[in-house]
Amino acid sequence: MTLQDALPIVGVIAGALGSYYGAHTALKVEIARLEERLTALKEAQKSDHQRLNELESRFDRKVG
Repeated sequence: MTLQDALPIVGVIAGALGSYYGAHTALKVEIARLEERLTALKEAQKSDHQRLNELESRFDRKVG
């Protein structure tokens, strides 16, 4: 096999590796975004839960 014959094969392999690593990086970025969103949602839920507890306490004091 000559260098001229190997160039297309090398190009195909390089393209496949580039596509793989590009997709891998894109998935890592998306996972990081989703983890940030999940953290924000957990914080919002915690805040909402605390607010509901405060309202429940006020209601209990007024009714009780």
